[in-house]
Amino acid sequence: MNPSRFGILTLTSGCASSTSLVSKASGRRISYGDIAKFADAPDELPNIIEADLKRPAQFKLIGRTDIGRVDIPSKVNGTARFGIDV
Repeated sequence: MNPSRFGILTLTSGCASSTSLVSKASGRRISYGDIAKFADAPDELPNIIEADLKRPAQFKLIGRTDIGRVDIPSKVNGTARFGIDV
């Protein structure tokens, strides 16, 4: 995929945050979710080695016990709405 084909900045012309890319020149922003909408899957997946992965100390959410599961009470008491219920 060539981002410039969609008028999207590249990392050399902008900066990345945890949720989006931002153009240094124009201040325009696009979320990674919006990029994923038109992304093409590669023919061959990259070869990922263990050194490419985050260390557990770099995890932001995985393994945290201070974050509550807000979905559990409604699942337990039967008030949760699932796709099949709609």
